[in-house]
This record gives sequence, C-alpha cells and structure tokens, in this order.
Amino acid sequence: MILAHADDAGMDVTVTSTHGRSGTSRYANGNVAGKVVGLADLPVPTVRAADA
Repeated sequence: MILAHADDAGMDVTVTSTHGRSGTSRYANGNVAGKVVGLADLPVPTVRAADA
C-alpha cells in the first residue's frame, strides 16, 4: 500500500521511520520499514523514531 501510493503519486523517494527493534520484538511486531526497503524500486532512507 505504501509503495503503491508512492508509485501513483510519482514520488522519487519515500522516507520511513523505524523503531530500531531487533530480535524477538521485531519478529513479533513485524518490520514494515524493512519490507518497504526490500520491495521498493526507489530509494527509501530510514530514520530512527525518537523515543516517546
């Protein structure tokens, strides 16, 4: 859905945030940023989200 929107909007780059999770937490909660980066045909820089 993210990449489809980027394509429809003619974007040259898409920036996404990451929570910096690893291991079991990443596995249990998924990794949207990683999937977007892996599937994208355009550059996808990632920015670590600030702690809330």
